[in-house]
Formats: sequence, C-alpha cells, structure tokens
Amino acid sequence: MHSFLNDLVFGTGLVRGQPMVTLAGILSLTVGLGLNVLLFTLANAVLFNPLPLRGADRFVVLQQLRELSTAMDFSYPAYQGFRDASAGVFDSLSAYSWTNAAARAAEGVTESIDGEYVSGNLMGDLEAPIAMGRGLTPDDDRPDAPPVVVVSHRYWQKRFAGAPLSGQTLVLNQQTFTVVGVAAPSFLGMEPGRDTSFWIPVGQMQVLEGRDLRARATTSWLSLLGRLAPGVTREEAIARLSPFAENFYTAHGYAPQGFGLADGSQGAGGLRERLEDPFRLLMAASFFVLLIA
Repeated sequence: MHSFLNDLVFGTGLVRGQPMVTLAGILSLTVGLGLNVLLFTLANAVLFNPLPLRGADRFVVLQQLRELSTAMDFSYPAYQGFRDASAGVFDSLSAYSWTNAAARAAEGVTESIDGEYVSGNLMGDLEAPIAMGRGLTPDDDRPDAPPVVVVSHRYWQKRFAGAPLSGQTLVLNQQTFTVVGVAAPSFLGMEPGRDTSFWIPVGQMQVLEGRDLRARATTSWLSLLGRLAPGVTREEAIARLSPFAENFYTAHGYAPQGFGLADGSQGAGGLRERLEDPFRLLMAASFFVLLIA
C-alpha cells in the first residue's frame, strides 16, 4: 500500500504538471470509448438483436430465387396460397409491408410518420408485446371493419402522453383511425433500424391509401414471415413448399424461379442487409481508433 500511495502521488504530480497532455489523453480515451459504445449499440440493435416476438429463433423469410436476384416480396394472393399450403410446415405465417402517412396532430400540424401494414394474425400469433390496450386481430383485417391502429410507445409518448387510451383517435392521410393499443417499448416493428410509429391491418389499405393491392396476383409488396413448426427444418420446409411455389408462379405467368427460406429472426426488411457491411466496416475502424486512443 505504501508503494501504491507513492506511485499515486507521483502520477498525480505528473498529471498536474502537464495539464495539456492530460487533457489530450482524457479526450482521446473519451472519443475512443464513446465511439465504440455508440457503434456497438447501433450495430447490436440493427444486426444482432432478434425480434422481440415468440419463437423468433424459428422465424424464416420466404424468398423468390430469380435468375439474377433474390426477392423477398410477394403478392397478397401468394401469401394466402402459402398460408394454406404450409399447414404442418409453419405454425404461423404472417405478412407485412412498410408504409408511411401524413399524421395530423391535435394542433393541426401535419407530420410524415412511418408505419407498417400487418396481416391480422401477426400480433396475436407472434405475441407482439403490448403496453396498453390490445394488438390487431384477424377481425380488424376485414375490409368492412372499423379503421383501427396500434401506435408505438415512442409515438404514444410524443403524441398522446398522459391521455387515457379509451376514445383516442389518430388522423392518417385525412382518415380517422381509432387507437386500440400501444406497443411495448421493446417492439419497434418488423424491420430493426426503422422508426415505426404505427401498425394498421392489411385490409385497411383502401382506407389509408385509397387503393387495394390485395386482388393483384402479380403485384409483389408483402414480406412473408413464417415460424417453423417444432421439429421441421428449413430444408424440409423448402422441399414441401417448392411444388406449390412452382405451380403458383407458373399459373400466373411468371418465369420459372426457385423458392427459398432465409433466417427471419430479425425480420425481412432490406434495411439490415443494406447496413450490414457498412456497420461491420465502421466497427472494425472504431476498434483501431480505440487502439490508437
């Protein structure tokens, strides 16, 4: 202890005697550590964290394997066909798609916010965490159902903080939706890294946008997320669903294409794929910054 105290006194004297060098050292360590913490936090949220949904380790994303590319978007009739054909392969098959809308606040100010269309079974089957109210249901997905919306916890705090849930509405694209639920803070949507503020049923697309793509078998706009049934491997699922995929696309005039399944634990959005390489490069660079610091 005596030796340690002597070293401490000696070190303190050096620090006090060279304030600029000390300041440079502190700033260097602050920048090096801060940059690494920031990048790891972002990368962890976008690249590594699974969706906070039940059975995320068994999620798979349906793919169209074209000659020169791989597509992850499907038409609504394709979703219905895969849903019916996948009994015993998936214990749940859900559809979703990104959208945005002009939201009008109580003060009359309009802002553009991002949201997602989701099939009526998604929140229930996958047990999306809800902080207040309820999630969307298959009954909400009917075209004649009253327009309803679930909002994110962040948007609820920003837009409705302190207000009771009952009777709240949200005006999107000049259409009024009843707020039936508020998502838990952990649920940020089906595409990590995107700021999702609301979720509405696929069947309410006509209300929000004035158009309905569900009848168009050749218009691909939905990501399909399946949860493998217990004991079913990805290879078995591909083998069992490939004949249906081939027949469906042949019947609708598509060129021959394959069918595949990718890991869906983080959803099917293209944002993660676009950010993966830049994030890995930035993390490697930040590691060298930390070494220098």
